[in-house]
Amino acid sequence: MSAQAFERWQLIVATDRAATPRIKALVAGDRRTSVVEVEETTTAGALGRAVAAGECDYLTVLWPGATLRPHALAVFVAAIVRDRGSARVLYADEDTLSHDGTRLAPVFKPDWNRALLLGTPYVGDVLVCEHALVEEVGGLRPAFGRASIWDLALRLAERVDPARIRHLPYVLHHTDDVAVDRPAFAAAGRRAVDDHFRRTGLPGAVTRVTATGNRLRFDLPEQLPRVHVVIPTGFRHEAVGRCFSSLLTRTEYANFVVTVLTDDANRARAEAEPSLDDPRVRVLTYPKRRFNYARTINEGVASQATEIVCLLNDDVEIIGGGWLGALVARTSLPRIGAVGAMLYYPDGTVQHGGIILGAGRVAAHYQTGLPRGDPGYCGRAALDQELSAVTAACMVLRREAFDEVGGFDEAFEVAFNDVDFCLKLRRAGWRIVWTPDAELYHLESVSVGGIHSPQRREQFLDEIARMEDRWGRAVREDPFYNPNLSLGRLNTLAFPPRVDVLAELPGAFPRTRGARRARPGGRPRA
Repeated sequence: MSAQAFERWQLIVATDRAATPRIKALVAGDRRTSVVEVEETTTAGALGRAVAAGECDYLTVLWPGATLRPHALAVFVAAIVRDRGSARVLYADEDTLSHDGTRLAPVFKPDWNRALLLGTPYVGDVLVCEHALVEEVGGLRPAFGRASIWDLALRLAERVDPARIRHLPYVLHHTDDVAVDRPAFAAAGRRAVDDHFRRTGLPGAVTRVTATGNRLRFDLPEQLPRVHVVIPTGFRHEAVGRCFSSLLTRTEYANFVVTVLTDDANRARAEAEPSLDDPRVRVLTYPKRRFNYARTINEGVASQATEIVCLLNDDVEIIGGGWLGALVARTSLPRIGAVGAMLYYPDGTVQHGGIILGAGRVAAHYQTGLPRGDPGYCGRAALDQELSAVTAACMVLRREAFDEVGGFDEAFEVAFNDVDFCLKLRRAGWRIVWTPDAELYHLESVSVGGIHSPQRREQFLDEIARMEDRWGRAVREDPFYNPNLSLGRLNTLAFPPRVDVLAELPGAFPRTRGARRARPGGRPRA
């Protein structure tokens, strides 16, 4: 702590009677450090006592073994000052410091992602929080051991407006590479998340704990909502029949109906398709016209009045029977506007694990090319999470949200209509979630051609320009993808860096004494 560039701090060290003299000798002469003698037998218990003893505006809750970078407090305080004190909880990126001093395994985190926090303690071992807020939620709970900061983050999330939780995309602390009791940590984390479910009334629980994190179950409403599955098709490929038959024979969710949309020229093909001879299916035809996916979706959705809608491409194939139930259960949660699925290429590699904005100029699929079962960077290919967008190749959405934002914009005839739709949802306050618990195969664009096919190239470039003009910065800065990572080869380090510390946090480097006051009484004490 003595190396911190920001000098207005107080350090509370909680230790047992045997270690007290040695600790006091180490900090002798520094009035900013206090030693609290405790009888606690656990690290979490001692840390809890230290947290309770602090007298400051903001607490830095630091798990023993974590090491702050010399500029860490300066950057945290500069962010608080820049936000005029509106930030109530802050966290930062981190890496691991080995015993020989080597820095390795950087963890570049997304901005606030409540859904991801249910699966993994991605915020890390250092949290900066308003002191009064920590007291309000009951402080640190020693019963959760190594997962006590995870538990604290969950309880803070229940009280704090997400807009007031700040992620700083800078490596501001190191974790220790000492061995962690993984089974005990995982068990405590599971209890913390289950506690969160009970406190908030979320209908679900942790179903199992993996090396990556918690896999979750969300319970369906007692009265299953009717789902309207909308499938546009031109009957141009052999996968159409597999799409229809797998949907109707493998789906375990009972309460759904299907609308197949095609033009008049395909009426005979629709009538000849054996899988469509099902009372749950109806075929709507329209006069032959230039293909416009967004318009077709809008017409299909409007043709039935249901609470939940499932958009499905005609080149997908159902894998597991629980796919629709998993998506509907998540769509039924508060303020979830749309939910996306895990899609695979026929060879079993990932085709879609969500969408990242800014990649490919506007947007690109996340986790593409990973082998099935690979957890991906920081485990994110195996965990529920919020994202900025998901593909409409398989999207379950709330009809209320669809109507509120005016459905799909028909100016985006083929590309980016789903991304534009998701951005409109987020702007209106709806959340977008992706889950690996719904799995399907996707042949991708076999019906209308890839983006580089001659019939789509010019149209695709026009739609890129339209997205950039409409959304500007939003399609360049995805809050759910760390700016230290590349937009070219996803999940690799960006070079040159996309983060300018000096521009974003003026005053933090190299000095902090001239920082503006965060509130009457001076700069916050950390």
